[in-house]
Amino acid sequence: MTTYLEIMNRSWIARLFSIMFLILLGAPFLAQSSAEPTTEIYDLNVGIDEIGQVRLHVNPSTGCSWWVESAPPSSVVDISVSSDIDPTIDCGNPPRPGCSNQIVVYSFKSSTPGDYTIELRNGHAWAHSEYYAVAIVHLTVVGPPQPSDTVPEFRHETFLVFSIIVITFAVIYLKTRRGEFEKPSAVNMPRRSCEHR
Repeated sequence: MTTYLEIMNRSWIARLFSIMFLILLGAPFLAQSSAEPTTEIYDLNVGIDEIGQVRLHVNPSTGCSWWVESAPPSSVVDISVSSDIDPTIDCGNPPRPGCSNQIVVYSFKSSTPGDYTIELRNGHAWAHSEYYAVAIVHLTVVGPPQPSDTVPEFRHETFLVFSIIVITFAVIYLKTRRGEFEKPSAVNMPRRSCEHR
């Protein structure tokens, strides 16, 4: 027959083992969330409508992926994404658990010369606030500006001058129709003598 003290000792040991198990289970997640994200800088110099690329390793087995955190408008810098394989990484056949030779390729193209900054982040897609890697892309596009296909903006000053001209012609037309600007008749014109004095 077990005594009360033995039961207490057993439950205390069971609690200790359960606490240790929870600590061991949660330690990797705590270490991962507290780690500072690594940052890589990429400097790309391209001409107008030339493509600059950044190749970033990705491991889908971790549940992490890359995303664009900040970038210029798509009308200024066109960003496309594709995937590739890194031939320098051999994960074996079948692939070893946790090994990945997959690469995500970000391509950048612009028709507008200038300096642009794009920030890419790597983390879990469902929690963008937690990320583990950052890629800062400094994109420099060099070359003469391309002619724009867009219609030039109609300026306010042009509209104001055009409105004044239209209103002036409208007033003249209306007054002419009412007779306010009629030519004086021959009866009302002063008579002049044809004699020379």
